[in-house]
Amino acid sequence: MAPTSQLLENEMIKSRALYISLALMFLIVSKPGLCSSLKYFKQMTGLEGDQAKTLHKELKEQSKTLSFLDCPIEMIERQWGGIHSVNLGLNYLQQYINESNNAVPNYDKITGECEKDLNIYRQKDKDGQIRSRAIVGDELNNFMATANAQNQNLFMLVSTKLNQETRCYTQRADYSLGYLVVGNFGMHYLDCYTPLGRRFSLHGPAIGAGIGTIIASTVPNIDKYNALSHSIMLYQQKEKDVYHIKKTISKGAFFAGASVEHDKARYFLKRESGQSFFLDVRFSLGIGAAFMKVHSFTTRDDDNPLYIELGNVLNLQQMAETVQAGRI
Repeated sequence: MAPTSQLLENEMIKSRALYISLALMFLIVSKPGLCSSLKYFKQMTGLEGDQAKTLHKELKEQSKTLSFLDCPIEMIERQWGGIHSVNLGLNYLQQYINESNNAVPNYDKITGECEKDLNIYRQKDKDGQIRSRAIVGDELNNFMATANAQNQNLFMLVSTKLNQETRCYTQRADYSLGYLVVGNFGMHYLDCYTPLGRRFSLHGPAIGAGIGTIIASTVPNIDKYNALSHSIMLYQQKEKDVYHIKKTISKGAFFAGASVEHDKARYFLKRESGQSFFLDVRFSLGIGAAFMKVHSFTTRDDDNPLYIELGNVLNLQQMAETVQAGRI
């Protein structure tokens, strides 16, 4: 083949790969719902088919109406001062439960007081006056011993969620190009769920560099539940801040190949079988091979909650109906 023809063909390959990459990045930025809460609901409940869709829709609407419960839940999950904010969050949740038993419940006063205390915690956290930390040893034992008959179900649920993780499910696309020295650019979108039902998304650009010779685009992963890609300890979460996520990537492609990633955050995640995993295999389009370090900088946006397990101890439907009735 003539050098000119080879050059034209190489340029065509580059332009096609760039077009595919940009199209995939547009899908990520537009949040197409690939990280679906329905898939998460199926995973958590084991339900499938029309039953899962119906119950998920009901729970989603109820949770959206009762999003004010995120205030005490954030206090519990952030574990400010250890057990200090947990106890106050439990107290506010119990107030909501008690209020729901009244003929005409009014949650506004409780919400106002809760948000005032929550803002105090946030400001003290920002100023370094109080910190989030694990609850272990005697502190945990003493907390477990304080359960009483009035709030035992709620208390036991919360006790199982202390020191747990927020799990994020990811969709992303990236583009790698270079000869000997390789550059990488992409977009990340993560859908994150806390154990008690708060939700938030992380989205933003990713940049990286490495060695190799490659021109390739990585396709968003689409599997049954969306692969777990990152975990954040509840007491290490940040509210409305930038998350810096590091990845080490080995990518190889010959028109259709694989991108193999090592994500330190995933190493600590456990599947139901109890086996650790830390490799992430993605489908790539292009040609070449490279080894890179990639840094993504994602900003946080709070989403409507999905109170799956909280619904077992709170009468979400009754509470949602009284809230709706008060708005009519």
